[in-house]
Amino acid sequence: MLTLGDDSITFEPSSSLSDIFYDSANFKDFVYLDNSERETCLEFTQVVVFVTNNGLELYEINESKKSSKLLKTLNVASDWSTCYHTSNLLLLATGMNAAILQPFIIQGKEIIRLKPFTVDFGCSNSKNKLLERDVAVASIYGAVYVLALRYSTRDSTASDLLMYRLPTDLNAVPQLRYTLSLGLTGMFGIHVIDNMVIVHHQLSKSSLVFDVGMQPNSTSHQPFLKTSLIAAPRLCTVSGQPPALYTPSWVMFAPNIVIDPTLGIFASLAVKPELAEIDDTVSRFRFLMNRSNQKKTILSELTVAIKENKLTVRQLKSILETITEKFVVAQIPVLKPSEPVKGQLLVEDVQLLCINQEEMMNVFVALREEATVSDTRLASTLLAYVSILQSHGLNINPYLLEILVNTLIGANEYAKLHQLLSYKVIEDSKPMAFLLLGFEAKYPPLFQSGVDMLAREGAHDEIIEVLLSKGNATDALRYLENNSALDKSNALKALDSAWSSGDRIQQHVIFQYCLEKKGRQNWGESFEKFSRDFRKLYRDDELQEGVSTLAFSRDVM
Repeated sequence: MLTLGDDSITFEPSSSLSDIFYDSANFKDFVYLDNSERETCLEFTQVVVFVTNNGLELYEINESKKSSKLLKTLNVASDWSTCYHTSNLLLLATGMNAAILQPFIIQGKEIIRLKPFTVDFGCSNSKNKLLERDVAVASIYGAVYVLALRYSTRDSTASDLLMYRLPTDLNAVPQLRYTLSLGLTGMFGIHVIDNMVIVHHQLSKSSLVFDVGMQPNSTSHQPFLKTSLIAAPRLCTVSGQPPALYTPSWVMFAPNIVIDPTLGIFASLAVKPELAEIDDTVSRFRFLMNRSNQKKTILSELTVAIKENKLTVRQLKSILETITEKFVVAQIPVLKPSEPVKGQLLVEDVQLLCINQEEMMNVFVALREEATVSDTRLASTLLAYVSILQSHGLNINPYLLEILVNTLIGANEYAKLHQLLSYKVIEDSKPMAFLLLGFEAKYPPLFQSGVDMLAREGAHDEIIEVLLSKGNATDALRYLENNSALDKSNALKALDSAWSSGDRIQQHVIFQYCLEKKGRQNWGESFEKFSRDFRKLYRDDELQEGVSTLAFSRDVM
């Protein structure tokens, strides 16, 4: 999971004749070309902060004038300082034990003082000062934290890592938010990558991985994973041999830099969450969903988990709920001010997992094609997902509902499907109505459900087509009568259906009805053809017999 040296370089190892320096505040330095080089020379001004034993000095460097100007000074005695450039944050360690941290935001030509706070580092006779190497600053899940090792007052060994959250309210005092239990003694190094706190332990040659996002409401956390670094092939090539790992000479910098000055190696640490060995399936999903660029892995592993029945219905619902919640949060626009807000504590952007319905449908379609996945289980999964989407007020993709209907039919869950239709869980649409009509042979009540859905959609022409295709010309006319939708086109369709049936009684009834509704309107030659055919329906003797029968029935009545 943790690979060292995918990106690495070598340099001359340090010795008594040389020292190695690393600028942890800048990923690269800028240079400017003199005009004599016949290149464009950019003029610029740069604000620079000097931290001295007595305080801060803010200077403005003007390249064009080749001058510097002192803008502001602050008298603050400090033992050491550290900078977190992402937030323009500067921390000064003050007080007798260097345990009072004074934050400043350097913004433009301003130095903005925040509220100081005291770090509990386990002050003792053997460990009487908080050291810079025991402190790190990082942006985790959209908030800035100061991380500090706390030592046991008994034997001066590190017992846990404290996380102090810097508030967005500049008038509030930073508070202890999380305590990460280490359970080891010896030398430690700290990296924060992809919202994970990774604590390297030199003696056991292991790395502890913490993810406070797994239980954000809990103040105390145990390591979520315990693993070890692996040297990348490139690092072995650069150094000429597999390098020793977790050596005492290592120096670590945020966010993922490891420097071995003895061997002359400068390497970055890469995290590959998909390679994490996590036995519990639900925990693995929650871990991956907190990481960036893991969508493909999550969808693939979710398909396998459902296929191989690795999750209970409750566990599956929990995972689908989390996927939906993260999708909803990802849709919320992040409003950024057009101009910097004075004293604003900047944080790194959080890459949120965003799995949409279309991507989930690909999972369900793939599972429907798997012979080992029962329609009953898949139907329960689909119902859970649809219910979760509705609870979050999201519009459900019509194709997802079609997959649900097909799966319920495959599982013979007709009663459940009928209930979903009755309670409008499955939304009305013409495609859905025709889908229901197509399943009439398997479950006849679905025909009426489909017709009712078309009616609610106002699809009169489609209803007539459906009824006539089944030879129900009389029902078609009755529907048209009830909805005042009879016109020339629909009348001719009904007559054509009646004539196709060969039923003279039906032909007679429908023609007489249309003739009455037509009145004096001219319905053209097509209607006249039916009129001529109508006159040939019965012979004179049949008509006379009909009149006699009608007269007899009246006498009896």
